[in-house]
Amino acid sequence: VKYYKFNIRRLNLVSKVSKDVSFTAEGEQAEDGKVSASLKAKLGCKPIGLALEEKWNSKNALELKATVKDQGVVGLATEAKVKFEEKNKSGPLTGSLQTSFANDMVSASLKLVADGSIVDKIEVSGAGGAEGFLAGAGAKFALKDQSFSDVDFKLGYRASQFQANVVISNMFEAFGFEYLQKVSDATSVACQMKLAGASSLPTISVGSTYACNPDTMIRARACTDGKIATVLEQRLNANIKVSWVAQLDTAQGFASGKVGSFGLGLDFEA
Repeated sequence: VKYYKFNIRRLNLVSKVSKDVSFTAEGEQAEDGKVSASLKAKLGCKPIGLALEEKWNSKNALELKATVKDQGVVGLATEAKVKFEEKNKSGPLTGSLQTSFANDMVSASLKLVADGSIVDKIEVSGAGGAEGFLAGAGAKFALKDQSFSDVDFKLGYRASQFQANVVISNMFEAFGFEYLQKVSDATSVACQMKLAGASSLPTISVGSTYACNPDTMIRARACTDGKIATVLEQRLNANIKVSWVAQLDTAQGFASGKVGSFGLGLDFEA
């Protein structure tokens, strides 16, 4: 069930020098008129499994990331990330070191997060599957407070035509259910239910996608919060795709006088 953001203007430019080298420039103007921008460069070296990434944004923050994959053991990856940000309250330097492994049956990840020069958080996750059944879990542990947070569990089953998942998150205080059904080669439907607490009402979203032809896709979504949205994606040729988005807010829109929102997206490749 896909969501879109309205009342913003966004521009994304990607230039690929080669298969392993690319540059990205992004700009965005929010509803309040504030403008943000970023520049990103990627460099890869497949023979040694190395990928380097550098990103700078208009908040004068610089982020460096290095990833090494499939060296020695297929499926093993190590990622190191460092971020320099002058306005960070806890210090200008933050970073993380993550090691992960994944194959067709299992995946696991261990991440150390540092704020300043001290490792203050450990994040672990793991997942496995067999005969269509899927199971996963994740948690974060704060070394300073000696406490767990964001403990999540996910159980599911996947077949050729459908997939169903049960999610338990936020230290067993939030629950969710997801279901995806492939009706035909052109049509799929999905349902998502979230319950934030025992005393709260569930939030239910339903969505559908329909491929009219190889170049035209229609998406629709309705939610119990009163929002109804639809998207039309049209590929004009091999290089240009246009997207039209419309949303009705039946819960808040009539009271505020702003019932509908519209958006337009253009993707160009050369």
